[in-house]
Amino acid sequence: MIIDVTHASGPGSQGHKTFPLGRGVTLGWGPTVHPKLYETFKEIAEKLEIPYKMEPMPRYSGTDADRLQTIAEGIPTMVISIPLRYMHTPVEIVSKKDIQRAARLLAEFAATLEIDFMDKIQWDETAKT
Repeated sequence: MIIDVTHASGPGSQGHKTFPLGRGVTLGWGPTVHPKLYETFKEIAEKLEIPYKMEPMPRYSGTDADRLQTIAEGIPTMVISIPLRYMHTPVEIVSKKDIQRAARLLAEFAATLEIDFMDKIQWDETAKT
């Protein structure tokens, strides 16, 4: 799992590339993200009533997930982001509630992890032994 920040909406921001501050986390979706992990986190967020948005990542996520997914045989990855306003400035702003939501999402994932979870996230069903 990769936890990072993403651009929050604010004055002068491009609306289609930003996410609302204080209204939940984003779940990355793209070639870096494993589909089973995405679905699992989406289900957990819905079960816990944690607001989320899908964050399209059509090429790269810009996070460590880009490298993790290709290490050795590949590591299934998931990117969860917290909206951050004024990124890369001395006055960055996040919502404490969004941080808590991300933490709750991760804690619930870890707490409900089944022993055979890794067997269930194969890319190809025929790859199971």
